Amino acid sequence: ANVYENVSGVTACTVYENTSDVTDADGRPPHSVEAVVEGGTDNAVAAEIFAYKAAGIDTYGTVSVDVQDVQGVSHEIHFNRPAAVLVWLKVVITKNNETTWAENTLSQIKELLLSAGNDYTIGQDVILQKFLGNIYANTNGIGFVNLTAATGETPGTYTDNNITITPHQVATFDV
Repeated sequence: ANVYENVSGVTACTVYENTSDVTDADGRPPHSVEAVVEGGTDNAVAAEIFAYKAAGIDTYGTVSVDVQDVQGVSHEIHFNRPAAVLVWLKVVITKNNETTWAENTLSQIKELLLSAGNDYTIGQDVILQKFLGNIYANTNGIGFVNLTAATGETPGTYTDNNITITPHQVATFDV
């Protein structure tokens, strides 16, 4: 919470811990914490982690920053940046002929999808059905919505399957 609240530019932060005596399934060493942070500078993030982590607890991640304590002793702090998963949505709309179809409905749907997509955070799976309620609640004239998704630098095969996001990833949406 301190990284998210106190470091300028941080837009998301999720912290995982391994309290066991063995390396966990995600590679975290025993008795360690891993912060996955989006935004902020490396130095500011590392300083905040150092200021609030418990003594004797190791940090884990691929980003490494040396932070000096008040006595000038250097401490290596590790954390991770999330990998972006580009999500492509394809929407096929069937009009409901019994209600009015507004002229801006398609652009409104695009903005509703983008808004809902931007609510996703680090490690959160993309559940396609969650997008539908927002569309139906905020538009008129919709009879049926067929929503499919793909991932990658360019869209691959669109499916109606949800998208699994790992603890080190974040789903990314853009118009």
